[in-house]
Amino acid sequence: MNKKPSFIRQAKVLIDRYFHIFFNDKQNLILTIAIPLFTILSVCMVATPDMYSVKPESEEIINSGFPVLKWELVSQEEKNEDKDDKDDPDTVEIEAAEVITSSWDGESINAPMGTSKIDGEHYFLITDAEQLAFLGKAAENEDYHKYLTYNYMLQVDINFKNNEIDPIGTKEVPFTGTFDGNAHIIKNFKINSDSDNVGLFGYVRSNEKAKTKVEVMEETLIFKHNGIIKNFKVENASVRSSGNNAAIIAGCVDKTARVTSVCVVGKSSLVCDRGNAGAIVGKANSSDVEIYNCYSTANVTAKSKNVGGLVGNLGSARLSAAYCSAQVKHKGNSKAENYGTIVGQCNDYETQLKSLYYNETIRDDADKNDDDDSEKASAFYAVNDKDYKKYAVGIEEDDLGDYSSMLVPFKGIYTAHELAYPDHKDNKDIKTDLEKFDDEDYDAEEDKDLEASYGFKKDGQLSQFTGTQLGLFTLVCVAIFIGVCNSIQEIFKERNILKREYMTNLRLGPYVVSKLVVQAAVCAVQMIVVVAMYAMFVGGKQLPESGVIFGSIWIEYYVTLFILAFASDVLALVVSAVVKSSATANTFIPIILIVQIAFSGVMFELNGVMDVVANAMLSKWGIAALAVTTRLNDAQELFIIENPSLQLQLGNSTNTVNTLFTSTASNLLMIWGILLIFIVVCSIACGALLTRVKNDRR
Repeated sequence: MNKKPSFIRQAKVLIDRYFHIFFNDKQNLILTIAIPLFTILSVCMVATPDMYSVKPESEEIINSGFPVLKWELVSQEEKNEDKDDKDDPDTVEIEAAEVITSSWDGESINAPMGTSKIDGEHYFLITDAEQLAFLGKAAENEDYHKYLTYNYMLQVDINFKNNEIDPIGTKEVPFTGTFDGNAHIIKNFKINSDSDNVGLFGYVRSNEKAKTKVEVMEETLIFKHNGIIKNFKVENASVRSSGNNAAIIAGCVDKTARVTSVCVVGKSSLVCDRGNAGAIVGKANSSDVEIYNCYSTANVTAKSKNVGGLVGNLGSARLSAAYCSAQVKHKGNSKAENYGTIVGQCNDYETQLKSLYYNETIRDDADKNDDDDSEKASAFYAVNDKDYKKYAVGIEEDDLGDYSSMLVPFKGIYTAHELAYPDHKDNKDIKTDLEKFDDEDYDAEEDKDLEASYGFKKDGQLSQFTGTQLGLFTLVCVAIFIGVCNSIQEIFKERNILKREYMTNLRLGPYVVSKLVVQAAVCAVQMIVVVAMYAMFVGGKQLPESGVIFGSIWIEYYVTLFILAFASDVLALVVSAVVKSSATANTFIPIILIVQIAFSGVMFELNGVMDVVANAMLSKWGIAALAVTTRLNDAQELFIIENPSLQLQLGNSTNTVNTLFTSTASNLLMIWGILLIFIVVCSIACGALLTRVKNDRR
């Protein structure tokens, strides 16, 4: 009996044979290139127009963190269903809603009682000032601690009438629920404290694993501990603190807490005798904290370090889509350390700060400050010192409205003038939005300022995010389809030859390895065609400047698509080792694609067992890898259109943000590793199935 050749020698012979067959089969060679070429061409023509965003006209616009988003000044439009307006059939004006203001006497407090279910979550409705004041007292009484774990939605404007209030939540008993201001105003309050963690909200913390149950009207309500503060305006607030971590909105935010869509305006001010002071947040106590879509015109004065117009001590958290038009001052004889118009202290300016703006006019004025040494402006630059100035855009006050590209909800409408002159000091003849709404004769239909409202293209922006996500998913489907087509009949078509050679001296190991080597080479060439064609179609779009591992996203795109196509190829080899006919093999192509689409998590929401099953799908890991490279989590994932506010939500804490899409090198390497494990498992399965070839009766 002849001795079988060595593993390596036999594998080399088989590889040479299959490459020879491949290059001499001209029809198959043409199809190998034609299939990916025409497939990706068709996909690109349909999918790429709505992917990513267009490049901004001005490079001064800091937009690199949001690859699928373009912020711009647009008209706020709504579809006119009845088409009655012949002069302007496509749009109708947004009318102002009647708003009730509730005032506080400085003493009375009442616990919120009424509840409502909104967007799948339960909220206690705050209908008067006494209920909001009650939340500030909740930490003092152990019987009321549970109230700091519930969700609240404001139903009225609140006027505290210059009375002193207590911060909501302490470090020992933090606020962990969701507070939705519902586009209302909270104004005229004072806080004087010698404690740490001072603000309208003293200490905000999330706890993703915790839930609170409460019985209301014989109904059990469950509140998740999200730690979210959002969607309101503060006017004419005065906060004085002799402790650390002071702010007008939130003194300290921790874990995965989020502060979004809030603003501080009017004659608001913050004075802190210690450090970590900012109008929006004093201190972010975790790298997972998100602060975005905010602005402030409140002056901030402090004696110690880490002081900013928006955030005092950002730490490792993220701040994005925000601007500041205020002076930040150092008071006292101590050394001014870490003072910034935007942020005082930040660990990594390049990765944590995106789309930030500040009033250059105020900064220049501050540079020429008065001769009083006891109180002088120290925030000459946006962040800490001039070396980090590039991480925010300094602009003149007149142009602030054109660059401040966020919509902080206030009756759903902001005019460009109000953004440019938040306090309306320079043009008292022009009515503010609030004054307009209070005017009994105000007619929204005749208000021409609404045509210049600051907002987002609701249709365009939403389609761009959806288009980017779906476009990346079509790339995944292309790679899977090409890989499956490559080898679905590869083993079946030579079954008889394989059986004859296996009965003599063929080792199955070298045979499988030879197939893998040839198919890997084929996939490598095909993905070059796919990536090159795709790059041509999106070349004019704004893509991330680099990948999370390599200096180019195209290298990461190519690696992902190659591994994905090769994994699909090996999966098809397993099918080819099992099927009994060519027709059966071809039947598996649509079956594999349909299953991959259904369990990708893109087309349908998967829960429970279905989500577990999805872990075995190539499509789930393929879209995750492309999303990581594209930094999809940094972009807007969800546009919530509420009446009367249009809210932009960003960051890792939003419900629709997939943690699998986190743009880190370790995460991408993990996903690639999972795909490689899939290749190894399928390769072993293919070899195991072929051991039965000697018993094959076909």
